[in-house]
Amino acid sequence: MATPTIIIHIDPGPWEDPQWRNHRPTGGKVAGRVRVSCMETLACRGVRLTIGWRTEGRGDQDSALILDDTPHYGELSPGDHEFPFSVEIPAGPISYQGHHIKIVWFAAARIDLAWKRDPKAEQQFLVTLP
Repeated sequence: MATPTIIIHIDPGPWEDPQWRNHRPTGGKVAGRVRVSCMETLACRGVRLTIGWRTEGRGDQDSALILDDTPHYGELSPGDHEFPFSVEIPAGPISYQGHHIKIVWFAAARIDLAWKRDPKAEQQFLVTLP
């Protein structure tokens, strides 16, 4: 069985400067699409999409999801499949890259396969004050 590929594409942010392409303001939206490619019929439970934040580094770990969705249930036919998403970003927390702790925003997707390792993808983005 050929392994399916899963890719997350996040649309550019609201600022035109290329260095700000990956930034999103609090209260704004993060949108994009999950693309899944299969060479043959894929018996799966579904495609799961989560968007949220997590802490990394020392101390207690914390996280929260702002979207937990299953845009597709059941098997996938051969070919390319696209699942769009769009969600509003809350007032916080903003992204942070400190020495002891980081706050990381992400969009993650996985194909839920029975009795096999799930193909996964993750795309990070930055959340800043407007």
